[in-house]
Amino acid sequence: NDNKKYPGIYKKSSDEIDEKKLKEQLEIYNNYLLNWITWDMGEGVTETITPENIKDWIKIDEENKVTIDKDSMGEWIEDFCLKYKTVGKKCNFTTHSGQVIEISGGDYGWRLDYEKIVDQVYNVITDKTNNKLINAYISNHSKENIKALTTQLEPVYSHKGYRKDYENFENDWDTQNYSEIDITEQMVYVYRDGQQVFSSKCVTGMPPTEDRITRTGVWYIKEKMPEKILVGEDYRTPSKFWVRIMWTGTGYHYLERSDWANWSPTLYLTKGSHGCINLQYEDAKTVYELVRIGDPVFIHY
Repeated sequence: NDNKKYPGIYKKSSDEIDEKKLKEQLEIYNNYLLNWITWDMGEGVTETITPENIKDWIKIDEENKVTIDKDSMGEWIEDFCLKYKTVGKKCNFTTHSGQVIEISGGDYGWRLDYEKIVDQVYNVITDKTNNKLINAYISNHSKENIKALTTQLEPVYSHKGYRKDYENFENDWDTQNYSEIDITEQMVYVYRDGQQVFSSKCVTGMPPTEDRITRTGVWYIKEKMPEKILVGEDYRTPSKFWVRIMWTGTGYHYLERSDWANWSPTLYLTKGSHGCINLQYEDAKTVYELVRIGDPVFIHY
């Protein structure tokens, strides 16, 4: 046996060691360790946690209790989430004029829900596994026995894009249906079925203060309301054809302004909004009718 072949490899158990407790610890350790967790990420892509990963997350505390180090586990899950995140990443966008620009920021795209995935993984690892399955794998590391210890999960997202393209992550949006805001030109453009179907002048946020600028980036339409009262620290303004772009309060909407007749692309520099995209009545009505919840909105200079 191995003890004759390699003298001293095994040490005789001390009387001070609780063999029953040791066996219980080993069972818990194997229960935690022998898990394969797989997510189907779409487009034929899968992501898997294996015992090789889990072994680094299992700890024995001062009371000799087997535990999962959530911080170590969380580092792996954070890397996993970042790998599939498209929200805020740089992408190349072709503007209404045909110019290709680089745009980043905003909240449109794919983002895995870190907290919920931590819970997913922790629950799978700590749930009681059938000892017969564990013992079968210990006896034979076959594909069948690994499959029996594999849990398949659905990825949980806090944000979703229109599509997935793992060869080019930036292509996560509906390239046929979106709107564009050119801050320099003070113009809005709406696209349906791949064609520009509408354009109008607008007034965006007044720079340079952070609480009044219209932030650039790729965002998405969150809600539509025929009427809404816009409330700020120093204003309470009724509006029509409200289309929310940002949770902070930026959106398309009609605003009765006395200076529409004197509009120019520089008007926003001195008489800009509090961040919203002000539109004339008929223009706001048309934008409201054309855009849809979830549509991407590209805002740029």
